[in-house]
Amino acid sequence: MTYVSPSDAPRFSWKCSYQGSIWFQAWDHTGVYEIELRCRAEDYERKCYNGDDADWQRNVVAMIGVARRAYLADREIPTSTLQAFNAWRLAEHEKHMTELRGNPERYGTDFSDIKPPALARAAAVYQDGWIITGEANHVAS
Repeated sequence: MTYVSPSDAPRFSWKCSYQGSIWFQAWDHTGVYEIELRCRAEDYERKCYNGDDADWQRNVVAMIGVARRAYLADREIPTSTLQAFNAWRLAEHEKHMTELRGNPERYGTDFSDIKPPALARAAAVYQDGWIITGEANHVAS
């Protein structure tokens, strides 16, 4: 395990995306772990889901926009880490948009369909169901 000092600012990297979720590697004062952020609920996922509609709504749809630890789901993501995560995602988006806008001959000029990422609105842990543990109504400055 990589040691992360309590004074170190949280760091993040994209790992993968699959069926409505995105996974990120996170380093913060609590350690190194993966964050899963659910962005949408896919029709295909619903067809494969083994629970009833109430389970689907509670376990999948309700988690849209909520970040959680991908493993050890009973451990919280600190609010300061969630705010830093949102700031990092917005900065990454702007970095990519700058690249696109700076190369109109390659990428064109109409980016109206590319929206900034939705902020992770909360963090959750699983304890006999999802429990929202922190709201992230803003990003870290």
